[in-house]
This record gives sequence, structure tokens and C-alpha cells, in this order.
Amino acid sequence: MRACRSATHAASLLLGLAACTSAASDTTASVSTRDSSGVTIVEHGLVDLTSLPQWRLDSTAFVRIGVTDGDEGYQFNRIVYATLRADGSIAVIDRSMTLRVFGSTGTLRWTVGRSGEGPGEFRAPNRVEALATTGSTTDTLLVWDIAHGRFSFFVEPEGLVREASLPALARRAAWLGLVDDRGALFEQRAFERVTEGTRQAMAAPSTLLRADATFSTVTDLGTHAQALEYQEGNDPNGAFSGAIFAAYVRYASNDDGYWKLDPDLTEVQRIGVNGQRRIVRWQAGARTVTSADVDSMIALWLADARTPAQREAITRYAATHPRAARFPVYDTLLVADDGALWLRDYVREHADDGVRRWSRMAPDGSAFTTRLEHDASLRVLRVRDNEVLAVERDELDVETLVRFRIVGGSIAR
Repeated sequence: MRACRSATHAASLLLGLAACTSAASDTTASVSTRDSSGVTIVEHGLVDLTSLPQWRLDSTAFVRIGVTDGDEGYQFNRIVYATLRADGSIAVIDRSMTLRVFGSTGTLRWTVGRSGEGPGEFRAPNRVEALATTGSTTDTLLVWDIAHGRFSFFVEPEGLVREASLPALARRAAWLGLVDDRGALFEQRAFERVTEGTRQAMAAPSTLLRADATFSTVTDLGTHAQALEYQEGNDPNGAFSGAIFAAYVRYASNDDGYWKLDPDLTEVQRIGVNGQRRIVRWQAGARTVTSADVDSMIALWLADARTPAQREAITRYAATHPRAARFPVYDTLLVADDGALWLRDYVREHADDGVRRWSRMAPDGSAFTTRLEHDASLRVLRVRDNEVLAVERDELDVETLVRFRIVGGSIAR
């Protein structure tokens, strides 16, 4: 039951995909922009995604970091996040509770941090970002630790230079990225039991929070509804999981606020820290969830089940959970350093062809400009100019950090 139990949010950013082609063009049938009580609304017709310039990744990574055996400095234990720095080096954090920096060719050059509660130590690091340092040729690496509710600032090679604590967010808030260069956007999710018809369910509203440039003051940006999760069976202590084919609300920070994607709607919203709003809507093709879709999904899970207990849990899930009325169009959004928005197609697991597809939208939402395809084994973390930083996972679940160049054309399958 891989998809139905996933309630974690992926909160990574996609930076800069600007120079791969000069042929990008808007193929929207019609676009209109209007003001509605101070809210800018951009409305698209049906977009012909097949007519957009098609990008893919080069067949071979030009940097590959990671080994199964050998030097522990090159072994990863579940990569959490990584970022490309101005000098081409890569900073990465993983479940080893260390922050590592690799040179532009993939050579390990610095390691700092360890598991613990003290200064410079981590318990649940969520993200790393690079902050430009005034008057310096290097940058500062900023790591947020959810468990500690603490930012740690590192300078290479000196090490930890300062910390900033937000105790109210400890164990509760995931860092989504930077806002206004140095402010930070967080998602804090709460859980409360509710009754939905005759079903016991769990509501998980998300509150968006913004820390100021000093990382000391937090502003509440509002609470948004999330999809309900339903209890399996009649056991009051039973697990909760989402409706069949349900997806979750996603957020991504940008320079002046954040974007919000509600997968059940054919729209995204850009909400500024000062309250400005822009809603971008589009038309989508048929996406009704049918009984045949549900049956195919359950059959797929049952085929993957290895024990009678797993099969029983899947059967119980199918019997006790509602299904989404419509397939989402997109299930992930990422913001590039040029402000462009990237939306990843929702993956219908029972019809998964092993390719992940993204649509690029202009920063103001006025045009869909490009499509990018890559293999499903990649989890994209960053894209800058014409290269991608991603985590590659092989059939044995071993992770490697890779950099690919972007080239034109379509993936051949």
C-alpha cells in the first residue's frame, strides 16, 4: 500500500531552468487576466502539453556521488536534502546526521555535525540552504532541525558560527524554503479526530508560518485545509490513511511569499507575504476515478503483498476507505530561481510507465512553456540553469547523488 499511506510532504525546491531552449512557446488555447476584488485571476484554456518543447536529461550523469561499500564519507543513509552552491559545490544532509560538502566534481571536501542535542548537532534535520554572505566570497550553510526547532549556521571550513532557535516550532514545523532572501517559510501541521459521515477520520489542517530575516520572529500566514485521512476498520487504535487516489495540498516558497497547489482543483495560488494573491486556473481533460481504476490499484497492491497480514490490511483499506472523485492533475510543485513554477504530473500508480513529467509555468502564470521528463528512479532536488541535482535510487534501495545536464527531445521508452 505504497501510495495510500503516504502522508508525508515533500517540501523541496526546484531552482532555475532557464537556458535549455529558445523554442519555448505558450500553446494555451486562450489566456485571460482579470482583477476580482484585488485578486489577480489568470485563466487558461485547455493546454496542449504535447506541443510544448520537450526536455529530458542526458543519458549519463556528469557527477555521481555515493558508494555501497568503501569510504563512509561517500555512503548515504537516506538523503534528506541537498543544494547547489554558487561555486558549484554541493551541500547535503542525510540521516547520518552530518552535513557534507562535495566539490563540483564530486570529491568530499568537508564534513560537520553529528547526532545529538548540543550546538552543531542534529536530531531531525529537514533542509539545507546556502545564504550569500555580505563581503565574503563564500556562503553560509543554513540547516533547520525540526526536533530541536533550531537553525544552525555553518561556514566552511570554520564550522558552526551561530544558531537561532524557534522553540514554538520544535517537533512541529517543516521548513519549506527561503522567502525574501533570508526569511523562512514553514508548514506546521496539526491533527484532530473528526467524524465524516459514519467514518472516523483525521483532519490535518496546515498553518503557514514565516520567520523574519533574523530568524527570531514568526508571523502566521493562515491555515489551509488538508485532505482527510480515514481509519481502517473498526479498531479505535487502527491506522489512518487517505482516500484512494487522494493527494495532499503542496506549498513552495518564492521570493515574496509562496505558491499553493490543491490537487483536487485545476488551479494554483501565489500568496505574497503582504497578502497579495494571484490565482492561475486551467482546463484539464477527463480525470474521473472509476471503479475499474480502484480495482486495478487494489489488485496491484495485493500482487505486491508478501504476507497474509499485508493482504488483509489492503483488503480492509479497500473496504473502509472512500475514493477520490477525480484524479489530481499535478501532485508536486517547485519554484525555480527565476520565479518559474514547475508542476509534476500526478502519477496514477496502476498506470505508471516509469517516467515523471513536469510542466513549467511562467512566473506570472501567463503561459505554460516547457515539459521536462526523467526516469522515475530520480527524486529531483534542484535544477539550476541547464543541470539537475537529484537523488537516484536503484533496485536495492541504494541512494546516489547525481547531476545531469538537460538536453532537448523526448525520453524514448
